[in-house]
Amino acid sequence: MIENKGRVHVFTGNGRGKTSACIGTAVRAAGYGLRVKMFFFLKVFHEGGEYASFDKLGVDWRICCRPDGFGAAAVKEKDVQDLQSGLYEVEHDFIGQHYDLIILDEINIACNFKMISIKELIDLLEKRGNTEVIISGRYADPLIVEYADQVSSIESIKHARDKGGKPKPGIDY
Repeated sequence: MIENKGRVHVFTGNGRGKTSACIGTAVRAAGYGLRVKMFFFLKVFHEGGEYASFDKLGVDWRICCRPDGFGAAAVKEKDVQDLQSGLYEVEHDFIGQHYDLIILDEINIACNFKMISIKELIDLLEKRGNTEVIISGRYADPLIVEYADQVSSIESIKHARDKGGKPKPGIDY
């Protein structure tokens, strides 16, 4: 890693908590007075408690997908356009050094869905300057794992959903 260059962190794995880890880091960074922005790719929260909290903390955020979520087979051209628009904004923020921390939530899934190539993502990350970056989502590509400075895999051991448990607002989303 080059001194004064922001690090790339990855939260991946099949367990619950990758986005929660992103949000926790955003809250911590904001508490230290850092400028933070979180981009939500391919996931929208139902009630939006995260958004209300971010607004109170001064964390900027942007939703870059349709609200219903979708799988790889259901990707539409508009979804790719929304993603590209979000990535254009990320690039602008990197070049302008507008934030100390930028989070790209679920961008690994977008790569897995072939909405953005790994090369495009790495090229974008190269523009980060001294901005710290977190990328999250299952299926982190081996090239992203190799490229990153820090990688955490969040694995599922047990989940309430396995026994029919329903997600709870404020806890699970």
